[in-house]
Parts: sequence; C-alpha cells; structure tokens
Amino acid sequence: MNLRKLFLAGMMVLCFLSCTKTKVTMNDVSCEDALILMKGEPYTGEVWSADTSTWCMQTVDGHITTFTLYHDNGTVAFAMESPADTLKAFNDAGTPISLDSFAVSYPELSDELPELMEQLKGQSD
Repeated sequence: MNLRKLFLAGMMVLCFLSCTKTKVTMNDVSCEDALILMKGEPYTGEVWSADTSTWCMQTVDGHITTFTLYHDNGTVAFAMESPADTLKAFNDAGTPISLDSFAVSYPELSDELPELMEQLKGQSD
C-alpha cells in the first residue's frame, strides 16, 4: 500500500513538472538579419531577459512585435505595443511619465535599451 502511494506521489510530481513552462530567454535564441531565431527557425512567442524579470519582448515569425521593460516591483516601466506605436514610459507606481523623465529617474532601466540593441546587433553580425 505504501509503495502505491509513493508511486502515485511521484507520478503527480512528474505530471506537475511536465506542465510547468520555462521562459525562453535571450540566451535561448539568436538574431540574424533582424530576426529572432530559435534553432535556426523564426521564433514566435515571448523572449525574456536573462534574469527573466527585467524585460520581455513578443515575437511573431521572428519579428519583434511588442517590448516591455519592468521596474523591480514588477510594474511596467516602458512599453512598445507595436513597432509603429509610440513608446510609453511609467514610474514605479504605474503612472505615465515622459520619456525624458524616465531616463532621468530610472537611468539603470533606460540603460537596458541600448544594451539590448547592442546585443541584438552583435548577434546579427
């Protein structure tokens, strides 16, 4: 009887682990000709920063469609909702602020954007 309970508990743990989705990070993808690729194919889905909490971009067929940068508390700091969209910045309480105010108030976050662009550019060389 105890062996059966142990077996069922083990199966439940395996089932739970197989259902959890791991986040795709920049370490899992590459960039070629301005396309985000996974295993050589254009990637559709979310791509997160290496720490899985600083930023996230959504891609469709390898093209970046949205980009969101987050404050340490998890609120949106900076958002691009489409490539043709205007950029929006927010303070750590979620209130919209100007892009200039964002750069002055949150220099460590605003530095993430050029670093990401360099990373994308560097991978495509």
